[in-house]
Amino acid sequence: RLRVPQRGDKKALAETVLRNAKEALTQHKLRRAGDFTARSAALQGIQEALDLDSAPLRIECVDISHVQGTDVVASLVVFEDGLPRKSDYRRYAIKEAAGEDDPTMSVRSPRSPAGGSSGTTATPHTP
Repeated sequence: RLRVPQRGDKKALAETVLRNAKEALTQHKLRRAGDFTARSAALQGIQEALDLDSAPLRIECVDISHVQGTDVVASLVVFEDGLPRKSDYRRYAIKEAAGEDDPTMSVRSPRSPAGGSSGTTATPHTP
């Protein structure tokens, strides 16, 4: 059984709660619209900067780092429609590149079109 206050302090409190909920929903919708507008503008900026025919739907970024030439690790981050897609993030341990001055020149992502045709391989790293 649900009781709805008809008068007094409890009715005023229920009206305040309803008004606050409506305002919170309106603000949430405005924020989401603003986020979409900002993402669209950023993707269009990337399109123009790279002279692409259309805005990129998927962006994959690779970072290769090491600790003083050892423990070389590649990290892959993915964005779709300007939002991070964390389920597609990957981390690779690169054993053969240890000691090289610039491991970025000798490693290709296994997903790249030329996919691993260099001498160095990248294997998924599980922590």
